[in-house]
Amino acid sequence: QVATVASQPQKTHTPRRAKRGQDTKIPQSNGPPKKVGDEAFYRGDDDRVVRAATTAASLEAEQKSGNINKTRSMTTLNEPSP
Repeated sequence: QVATVASQPQKTHTPRRAKRGQDTKIPQSNGPPKKVGDEAFYRGDDDRVVRAATTAASLEAEQKSGNINKTRSMTTLNEPSP
């Protein structure tokens, strides 16, 4: 006696393809940045606000000049800030 085994079609994985033809648009500045705290904000042509990251060099300069509170680095994630 021969057993008959019904086989199901195997599902194959089709990798997603990257969408082509879509360029990343970078908003252009409409003038000098507005200084707010330690970050600069730019308003682009499409009225989106873009925040410029603080560079390591400027952060190091602020640390050397003493403008950053030294106790800030002593806090941990589990304790609330004073």
